[in-house]
Amino acid sequence: GSVPEPYAIFSHAPLGDQTSYYTHEPTYEHILQIQESSSPSDASIMSRLPPLIQRFCHIAHEDGFRLAWIGLCCIDDEARTEQVYARYSWYLHAGTCYVLIPEARSTSSPSERTAQLLGSQWFSLTRTLQELLVPGEVRFLSSDFEFLGSRQSLAQDIEKWTGIDSDVLTLRTQLEDVPVSHKMSWASLRTESKEEDMAYWLMG
Repeated sequence: GSVPEPYAIFSHAPLGDQTSYYTHEPTYEHILQIQESSSPSDASIMSRLPPLIQRFCHIAHEDGFRLAWIGLCCIDDEARTEQVYARYSWYLHAGTCYVLIPEARSTSSPSERTAQLLGSQWFSLTRTLQELLVPGEVRFLSSDFEFLGSRQSLAQDIEKWTGIDSDVLTLRTQLEDVPVSHKMSWASLRTESKEEDMAYWLMG
């Protein structure tokens, strides 16, 4: 259905144990169980969510969002392929995409943080191309959820690392105006373990 107001969206590469907010990979089934065992007015539901989701929701709420979408617990694995293809729309219409970069430490120097950000696994995956390029705003967060910079503020550094033109990153050039050959060249530098995730980028 239609979304009545702007929402935040969350993106990350596989986390492992790289962030203290990570305990286990929450799933669609896990979140559904929490919802089904709680009433709509249950104020304690947030405390029952994994720390990773709690922290993201807190950041989004501080930035004025009341709604949030998190792929790792909003996609039902039983219908994964169909819902993966629908992710493009979710990222396209998001108010802000928050990207967790667990390799980046807020205690590092600015130059070190930029190197940690660009050298992260997130920048090596094919599926994250859409998550980088499609939302109107992208904000990068460190392992402890501190703000590292935005797609716009880091456009020059991202261009040097990925080859994606800074005009595309800053939305001066629309993604639909970029030749398919350029998009394919960006994807050729990245990897993906699941065929549907590769198709997810190419469909966009």
